[in-house]
Amino acid sequence: MKITKRQLRQIIKEERTKLLQEQRTNSSPNELVDFAIAFGKLGFAAEEQLHDLIRVWNEDRLIMDQIGAFKDAVLVSPAVNVIYDRLRRPLQALLAEGDNAAAEDLLDVVEEAKRIYDE
Repeated sequence: MKITKRQLRQIIKEERTKLLQEQRTNSSPNELVDFAIAFGKLGFAAEEQLHDLIRVWNEDRLIMDQIGAFKDAVLVSPAVNVIYDRLRRPLQALLAEGDNAAAEDLLDVVEEAKRIYDE
């Protein structure tokens, strides 16, 4: 499943707005709201690196001999730690809530990036 930067930003913006409105009327916790808030707190550098990681991850899945490109994208910046720390738990909560292929794909990207960065 390929997601462009623009699509990811638009989806998150729409979902965040919708869920924040729901949250105002409903006091129960919502995993998607938690994810939207966590994503909103990433900061520009981490957000840009995450977009690059997703782009390269999608390309690497199609062309397995370019696996080094993902590693290069990981090692560009230490923002991988911020991405992992802020998004891992909200993504895990989304997965626990039910079948969510996009959350699973994004969690795979984040966990693999963290594993490579920590090597």
